[in-house]
Amino acid sequence: MLVLGVDNLIFIAILADKLPPKQRDKARVLGLGLALCMRLALLSVVSWLVTLTTPLFSLGSFAFSGRDLILLGGGLFLLFKSTSELHERLEGVPHSAAATAAYASFSVVVAQIVVLDAVFSLDAVVTAVGMVDQLPVMMADIRAQLLDTPHGIFPVCRGSLDAVVGTARAKDLLAAIVRDGKVDVKQLRPPLYVAESTTAIRVIDILRTARGQLVLVNDEHGALGGLVTPIDVLEAIAGEFPDEDETLEVQATGRNQWTVAGTADLRLLEQTLQTHDLVSDDDSYISIAGLLLAKLGHQPRNGDAWLHEDLEFRIADADAQRIKSVAVRRITREQATLEGRA
Repeated sequence: MLVLGVDNLIFIAILADKLPPKQRDKARVLGLGLALCMRLALLSVVSWLVTLTTPLFSLGSFAFSGRDLILLGGGLFLLFKSTSELHERLEGVPHSAAATAAYASFSVVVAQIVVLDAVFSLDAVVTAVGMVDQLPVMMADIRAQLLDTPHGIFPVCRGSLDAVVGTARAKDLLAAIVRDGKVDVKQLRPPLYVAESTTAIRVIDILRTARGQLVLVNDEHGALGGLVTPIDVLEAIAGEFPDEDETLEVQATGRNQWTVAGTADLRLLEQTLQTHDLVSDDDSYISIAGLLLAKLGHQPRNGDAWLHEDLEFRIADADAQRIKSVAVRRITREQATLEGRA
């Protein structure tokens, strides 16, 4: 994209030099504007350009698609144009210095700029789309994602999340990418599946024999619903252990004051706040957001509050879709009485 953009600017400058000095700036601005508009227009139809990979015809062992023809045609045009410009500058007919300089027509130069902009824009966008299909580009992206995440083991899928072919540790995936440029399916560990109705005790037994693997959870339709690791089971028993890229769902902001994420588990919240009776008897909700929706009886707004024993739960951040965070504070019995009357 950068190389083609620089070449586009060079050709615009060469063509603009053929005009009278007063018209050159106008031609340059017009050429740059047209180049920008064409690139934006082509980017808006990039989904169509991706489909131009179907072979249209073959010559021997070479198959040509629409994208190949665009690149080939653009390359031949640029080769012809650059050769003709070099020939004109190096082998042009010498003229007398006293002779009046002959300038090209503005409309002719603008027409050439339009054609050049179209060619460069097509080549730039199609090249960018085509590079996405290249294995080194994709492998570089995978390597960057592995380095950026704190997780140590991953499911490896083919095509979609429901087509898991195995699991592997991050360091093994990086080694395979650096050494072979690909991931060998034969080197992956076979995936372990459990139904979403499986009890925690049964999951612990499976993880005990999995030697550090993760367990994939399928729903009743066979679709992948999530995964469970040993740390997930430990968190369910002892509380949250956040990853490096995570923040605690319950954070103390002062004495007897907390900020709680709307997704915070009620059992964890009971342990942290040293209270009880937050968990639903029929498991109709499991998060603080679900609890407040049930207790308030309406779509909550910022500032809405609910009292439970000596705790005040006040919605700090909510929108039309969900409760994002809740401010919790412990209050005295007198404050609770006054808040209840209000």
